Amino acid sequence: NALNIVLDEADKVYYFFGYPGDEPEVKQTDLSTSGLRQVLLAEQVKSNPDMVVLVKATKSSRFKNLVDALDELKITDTRKFALVGLREEDKALLAAR
Repeated sequence: NALNIVLDEADKVYYFFGYPGDEPEVKQTDLSTSGLRQVLLAEQVKSNPDMVVLVKATKSSRFKNLVDALDELKITDTRKFALVGLREEDKALLAAR
């Protein structure tokens, strides 16, 4: 019931469903209309009323990317989301990809 979005350097965006301890598949996208917006509009996200989007940013990401991600959440009418810190489990999951 969680979609994790991780903003990284060079405008990279990674996402995965579930929690890092479950060893989910990490996918890469971007902040374009055919990127993150399509992920947020996917059936897996929109059809689950309990889905929460967790937005996380690495230290090397740009503030502009966070603003763009928040814009995409607004455009797609995503109501359950939170800005959260990047945890060690997230870092390990990204490093292993």
